[in-house]
Amino acid sequence: MKNNQGSTITTFQLPSSDPEAGLILDSDGQLLGLNQAAKDLCAETGTDNPIRLLPVNFSALINACLTQGRAIEGVESRLHSATLSWTFIPDQDSRQILARGRDVTDNIRKLDEATRSSRLYRLITENTTDLISRHAPDGRFIDATPASWSCWGTGLRNLGANLLKRYSEAMPSAPKWRKPVTGFGTKATPP
Repeated sequence: MKNNQGSTITTFQLPSSDPEAGLILDSDGQLLGLNQAAKDLCAETGTDNPIRLLPVNFSALINACLTQGRAIEGVESRLHSATLSWTFIPDQDSRQILARGRDVTDNIRKLDEATRSSRLYRLITENTTDLISRHAPDGRFIDATPASWSCWGTGLRNLGANLLKRYSEAMPSAPKWRKPVTGFGTKATPP
């Protein structure tokens, strides 16, 4: 759709103060407009063409949006220095798409670090002969090493009950518990 000056009319508005990159595309994937955040992102990433900010399958995503008449969100594109998460929002009447991208580089980095840390923890605990266990703030067993199971002669589900039983046998003067520990995810309540 063109106005009387010959320029393309866009359905979507791109506020200059929007912190997320915004691109307006036609049904063929041609760029109709972009906001200041998209221009800044191009400069930061050294990209001369804003279309290169989009996921490589952006044409298929545009087609899917328009065909299905719904937004598609959470589509990642990775550039040299940034990871972006894109949402493609269709306007059926004008057959235009608003592509909004936000920088998720830090989130992805933190998720990768957490995954590595979890793998390292699992590797250490699965291969150690030390007795290591994790507990919830209320005292429930969350996890224990296989060495703990061997030492106490039970699996994680019964570990709490066995520890309580052995503790009370070893310490006859210990206070009696109103509710015995019955297994994983439970706790004893002191009198």
